Amino acid sequence: MRSFLITLSLLSLLSFPSKAYDENGFFVIGGGVGGFSCEIFVSQMEASRLRGGLDSIAGLDAVLGFISYILGFQTGYNAAHLEIADIFSAVDGTTDTEAILHWTEKWCRNHPKETFGKSVVEYASKKGAHIGTVMRRPCLLEIPAE
Repeated sequence: MRSFLITLSLLSLLSFPSKAYDENGFFVIGGGVGGFSCEIFVSQMEASRLRGGLDSIAGLDAVLGFISYILGFQTGYNAAHLEIADIFSAVDGTTDTEAILHWTEKWCRNHPKETFGKSVVEYASKKGAHIGTVMRRPCLLEIPAE
């Protein structure tokens, strides 16, 4: 439990703020662990395996922030698209978070300088989802003048 709290504290310190839109008013991939490099994600997946994998508390603890990001992406996409009940089920018929982690890890190994958030978008889009429409849809919120 102590390890979990320490990791959670560190992740909150390492998180960085991000606007949900770019200078043109379009949505962009956010911050938090989504902004971490693929190298960091792969390193955490390896640490998870050394600690017993996703079936152990210590192993799960190593990647909990990344799992939370995936689930948040899933929730956000589902909420934004009334015609899709579950983005990941629509992609490959499963919502298996472990399978998504392994796919994104493989992608990240091939793209170490990209972000973890980009790997999640790639997972959904390469599997046939229409990610481009949600990621480049104009923001409906009023953008404050800076």
